[in-house]
Amino acid sequence: MDQQLYSQAVGFISRLDKRYSINKGVGWVYALRNSEFKRPLLKIGMTTTSPHQRAHELGSATGVPGKFDIVYFIHSVNCGVAEFEVHKRLANYRSTGEFFDVPIGIAVDAMDKVASQLPINMDLARPKKRGGWGNDWLPQSFWHAIGPCPHCGKKNKIHMLAVPFIPKCGKCRRNLSG
Repeated sequence: MDQQLYSQAVGFISRLDKRYSINKGVGWVYALRNSEFKRPLLKIGMTTTSPHQRAHELGSATGVPGKFDIVYFIHSVNCGVAEFEVHKRLANYRSTGEFFDVPIGIAVDAMDKVASQLPINMDLARPKKRGGWGNDWLPQSFWHAIGPCPHCGKKNKIHMLAVPFIPKCGKCRRNLSG
């Protein structure tokens, strides 16, 4: 995660004037995991605060054993719609409620696709800056690279995540680490 991009996004989103309708739904969709759970489920939800604050709230206020670790998150111009779209894409993996028994790579891909459909245009989010309609998009906090599989040669998108993760090839399903 690029800490500078994350700080920029949190600062920008927290300063938005929520009186404007375009800013009412701005927020985050996150994927969290709890190492105390027997199965490696991901909790995929939304928040209008920050993902770190939400992870802390869930780990301390709900009586759940252990703490939630952030795996990945995106920000969106409408986090409610974004969460719904991510849940729809991952419907076959739903365990219960907001919990999904899904490989991390599949969840991240679904979240990235939704983020690209619902980006935050910083010019439009600041209605006082007339003549918006620019292409000043708020960048996401996680970066990715494209790398070939050492086994089959397929080019794969490799994500930087907030937790240790060994990516697998999309074609041969072997580890991309060698």
